[in-house]
Amino acid sequence: MMMLWQKLGAALKKVQGRLNSSELSEEVRELELSKLKALTEVFYYIENYLLWHEPSDDLMKKYNLWAGRLKEPLNMSKDAVRASNNRFNAEIERKVGESTIDSIVNSSSHEELKGAMEQFRISSGLRNIKRSYLVDLLAFCTQKHGGGAFSLRNPMYLIDILSDLTAKVDLSPEEKFLIFQANHDRTSAKYGQEDEGKRVILRGILEHDDEAFSTTKEAFRLYNSSQIEFDIVLLAIESDLETLDKSSERREG
Repeated sequence: MMMLWQKLGAALKKVQGRLNSSELSEEVRELELSKLKALTEVFYYIENYLLWHEPSDDLMKKYNLWAGRLKEPLNMSKDAVRASNNRFNAEIERKVGESTIDSIVNSSSHEELKGAMEQFRISSGLRNIKRSYLVDLLAFCTQKHGGGAFSLRNPMYLIDILSDLTAKVDLSPEEKFLIFQANHDRTSAKYGQEDEGKRVILRGILEHDDEAFSTTKEAFRLYNSSQIEFDIVLLAIESDLETLDKSSERREG
């Protein structure tokens, strides 16, 4: 079985090779570009795998070993290294989806590609990770902690938000957003780690083409070009969360 890293690298190379052809129609080129974006999103998930889990020493060692970043991996025999790599590869492949990369590369239409990515975003938990970030961001900026408008199903709790909010109650939503994103003094043993995770998640929301966050993505684009106020961004986030939760309820029903 080809290692997932290698399989993804080969897929990226294959799609990029197709895009280098001068004989592609505009329609086919557009589809290949969408495939490239999709593969980049899978790469984003794998590359930041440790952020989506409690980063225990054991998990970090397994991931670094699997990613080939340890030159002398724990004084393990070659057989032990191979066995560890195979187990961890299988673990990540279950979350990414065994056929996801092939389905992306071989999609013959935007509908097929959309279906493959929909399955990946759900099975990997990536969409829920981004949703949890937006729930926490909205709660932080609008003081909807406890009894708010959203049911915090499997949220990714962020450290010391309540204490920050209490200390900065007179700030605008925009100023609170900057606090939410920025590194600042904390007593937490995890100081800095959760902030990096927040920046990575926001980048994923803004760079990827998941329709579940399309309103939020467009609102941030307009905000960053000074066309709207940050309060409007919060309304866009609320809209996406409500739509996402209704869609989830339909699937569960």
